[in-house]
Formats: sequence, C-alpha cells, structure tokens
Amino acid sequence: MLLLLTGFSTGSIANHLPPTDSWTFTLRFENDLFNRTDRFYTNGIKLNWISPELKWFEDLAWFKKEGLPQQGLNWFASVLPYHKDESRQRNFSLSVGQMMYTPRNTVATTLIDDDRPYAG
Repeated sequence: MLLLLTGFSTGSIANHLPPTDSWTFTLRFENDLFNRTDRFYTNGIKLNWISPELKWFEDLAWFKKEGLPQQGLNWFASVLPYHKDESRQRNFSLSVGQMMYTPRNTVATTLIDDDRPYAG
C-alpha cells in the first residue's frame, strides 16, 4: 500500500521535470510482521535522497559554499576513483535509516552467546 501511494505521489512530479533537474526520494520500510515472525532482522526504515545526473560533483551548490565544508567536500570528491573521467555519470546520494534486530529467544534476560542481541 505504501509503495502504491509513493508511486502516485512522485509520478506526477517526475513527469514535469527533465531527468537532469529532478531529485529522487525513496522510502523503504521493512518489518518481519509481514511474514508473521519476530526474530533476527525485525524492522528497518530508510530514506534515500539522490541527485540528478551531474557532470561534476562540484556542480552541486554545497560544493560551492565557502568555508571548511566546501574544502572537505572538494577534497573528498577529488580522491574518488574516476573523478576526472568525463564519460562517467555522477550522482550524489544521502541515506538515513535504522535497522532493528531481535534475538531468537525473546524471553531470556541474560546474554545468549550464540544469538543476536536486541539492537537498533
């Protein structure tokens, strides 16, 4: 249902912008309840933000702002493989997410050596 709504909400926007000007946002939600379990990898959510195609990373406004962030970003871009190769496609991507894990034994109160602990 969520994927269906996401497709409807972004489809009309994408049709009005050329690929070189449109940013892509994706939201991924995973939960083992869909499989009627509660163990191991149990839940995750992730938001991705991807730039349009860039000729150079320096074309992004963030790379042009004065100061320490600009120097760090430009240095980072310069050490990437194929930085000077004009035939390559470039995109900037930022992802934020969380993954949660549940042990096999959900009632134990002490550490179980061979089981994944609660995490996330």
